[in-house]
Amino acid sequence: MKKTKLNILFPLGLICASVNAKAADLYVAEYGTQNIDKVEQNGNVSIFATGGGLSNPFELAFDASGNLFVANANTGRISKVTPDGKVTTFVSSSLIDNPNGLAFDTSGNLFIANNSNGYIAKVTPSGTVSNFAYIGGGISKLAFDASGNLFASTGSNIAKITPSGLVTNNYYSGFSSVVGLTFDTAGNLYATDYSPSTITKITPSGTRTTFASGGAISGPYTIASDSSGNLYVGNFPSHTIAKVTSNGSTSTYASPATSGWAIGIAVKNTVPEPSTYGLIGLAALGLAFAARRRKLKTA
Repeated sequence: MKKTKLNILFPLGLICASVNAKAADLYVAEYGTQNIDKVEQNGNVSIFATGGGLSNPFELAFDASGNLFVANANTGRISKVTPDGKVTTFVSSSLIDNPNGLAFDTSGNLFIANNSNGYIAKVTPSGTVSNFAYIGGGISKLAFDASGNLFASTGSNIAKITPSGLVTNNYYSGFSSVVGLTFDTAGNLYATDYSPSTITKITPSGTRTTFASGGAISGPYTIASDSSGNLYVGNFPSHTIAKVTSNGSTSTYASPATSGWAIGIAVKNTVPEPSTYGLIGLAALGLAFAARRRKLKTA
């Protein structure tokens, strides 16, 4: 089967969904167009969704049901794309101002980094919007840790916001131009530092090291992780998405070929998570138990 290359112009956003599964597809927001592209594991590329209110899609995030949410840059609107590619407006509000980052908490609330007004907005599953915390201008990307703390990149610093909304602006500092954030399953935080072209790793205890640089990493803007410990990095100037393995080796995962800027990328796994298998097993056990009870009653 022939592979189709994707134009990776300015890949500025990566989000990982369903990180406990194995196989995964990439979904790419093409800034400057109305398109969300799908990149399959075999390299095939297709347009997953287009139109329907999509306008300069900038960031992507999946909810627990597999719906894709899209931040439309320079607007006050978040779009929702169903698994079959249908686009609707999820929420439009004056409290959403040039959304750059998206992240879901475990309760299904969507958090939005407003690059222009400096607020992080919170949207409930029913669509109610409120201001959650004030960080200041220039918020870029968001990521939750396992304890429900929200982290936000703000230029040279990373801010931490507790579940109650308490903000520590310079929780991690000393970056040149930090943008992308993601956590792995071990609780390590990875951050892209754009100017020195490095990926920084911060352990749960706060130890900071350079995890990857050079190779396929060039002007890294955004980042996501999968369940196997691989990182996917959007390179702003080279128009590529790099893959970084758990040992720090880099390779080019997708490269340019058509038009548009790949501003946001989300990873969606294509096989059930372990918890899904557990639910299937419990359901089967319950059905078997019920059948046995019926048999005993009729005996």
